[in-house]
Amino acid sequence: AISFVVFMMVRLAPGDPVMILIRQSEQTVGTEEIEKLRQELGLNDPLLVQFGRFINRALHGDLGKSLFTGQDVFATIVERIPPTILLTCSAMTVSVLIAIPVGVLSATRQYSKLDYAALSGALIGVSMPSFWLGFMLILLFSLRLGVLPAAGMAYLNEGIGTFLKHLVLPSVTLGV
Repeated sequence: AISFVVFMMVRLAPGDPVMILIRQSEQTVGTEEIEKLRQELGLNDPLLVQFGRFINRALHGDLGKSLFTGQDVFATIVERIPPTILLTCSAMTVSVLIAIPVGVLSATRQYSKLDYAALSGALIGVSMPSFWLGFMLILLFSLRLGVLPAAGMAYLNEGIGTFLKHLVLPSVTLGV
């Protein structure tokens, strides 16, 4: 059901995938070539037929090629799994390093100002949009203080210090 809703939203959104491809290639293309490309991509078929073809291919591991990079989508997803796992684990570590000590202090000093401060901090952390927190952390630690990189990803061969510096802001943003 979710696949169907997302597929329909993407297909019914303004913009034509064929025109995007043509603009990216920076070539002059006539109407015959445009129609031929639409036919090759199956965009002239009814939406339900297109959706059925998409689901059939997806179930067989074929997610198609990216309109922007031309690379296989499945390969791109697989390539990004290790950094995603690394970021997830580091964010969970930050979260646990914050939650356990604060939870223990709250439990040992129940109904104190510290307990209410911890509760308020937890509510703020859960309620705050992560994109906003990330932006604020970039403004403070990257632009204002200049101690952490604002973007990018470092690899271990660049040194453990550089690697960890690139991991701090995203981990803290997601961990909070």
